[in-house]
Amino acid sequence: MRLFRAVLTAHDYLFFIHSEYGVPLRSLTSEYIHNYALMYALNTLELTTQRIVSTTIPHYIKEDKPNLEELAKFSVYATPASRSDKAPIIGFSQESMKKASIPFPEAPVQITWNAIREGQVSTTELAKKLVYPKFGTYTKQPPLSTFQFYTIGMGPSIIRIGKKDAIARIDYEELEVFRTIRISELTDPLLIHHPVNPLDLPSGVNPRFTKMYLMKPSRLLLGVELTATNVDNKTIAVAKARDRLGNIIHIAIPNIRLYSSLASIP
Repeated sequence: MRLFRAVLTAHDYLFFIHSEYGVPLRSLTSEYIHNYALMYALNTLELTTQRIVSTTIPHYIKEDKPNLEELAKFSVYATPASRSDKAPIIGFSQESMKKASIPFPEAPVQITWNAIREGQVSTTELAKKLVYPKFGTYTKQPPLSTFQFYTIGMGPSIIRIGKKDAIARIDYEELEVFRTIRISELTDPLLIHHPVNPLDLPSGVNPRFTKMYLMKPSRLLLGVELTATNVDNKTIAVAKARDRLGNIIHIAIPNIRLYSSLASIP
C-alpha cells in the first residue's frame, strides 16, 4: 500500500459554493474540499465523463446511496482536504520549490456582484428605467492558498478543480506505512489525522467525532476517533504511517467494496 501526504497549492482563485443564505445572497467557499471533488480531479475523469452534457445530477450518488459503478472508476483515493498553514509551493524542482515558497496568503477573499434579475428586462421597463439590480457576495480562496490531504496512490501534479476549473499544483510526500490495523483490532478509540467522509468507512467501523461539517454532497466529520465491534479480521480500517520527520499519522482506509479499483490493497 502506497500512501502519500498531498499539499494542494491553488494557482488561481479557488471557488466552489459551500453554503448560500440571506438577502442579498451570500455564497461561501469552504475551508474544506470534499474528497469526491478531489478524486474526480486526481483521476482526470471530468473530460471523459462529459458531466455538463449528461445532467447536473451527481453521478457518485444513486438513490441516496454511493454509486458503486461510478466510484469504481477511481484508481487514486483521496481523503477530504483541509485548509493548511503550509507555505505555498510554486516551483518545479525540489530546489526551486524551496526558493519559491512565499508567505501564507490571507483567506478568503470577498467579492461583490450585481446583475439584472430574470424577468425584469422589458422594453416598457427600460423606458421607465425600472430595471432593478440583484446584489450579492461570494468568497473565493485566493491564489497560493494551500490544502492538505492524503492519498492512496499518486495522482498528477497539476489538476483543475473548483467551479471555475482553477489550476492547482500538488506536491506529494510518500509516507512509510509501518502498520495496518484491521477492523477487529479497533477495540480502543483511535484518532484519525484528517477529515473523514462517513460514507467511505467500512461496515462495522463506528466514528466518534467532535464536529460535523455540513457541506454537499455529504457531511464531513472532524476530530474523528474510530472504534469497531465487528470481528472482521481481514478488512483494513486504518493505516499507521510515518513522514520523513518521524511524525506518526493515522489514515482511515475506505471501504474497498465501494472503491473496487483499490481491491489490490494487501
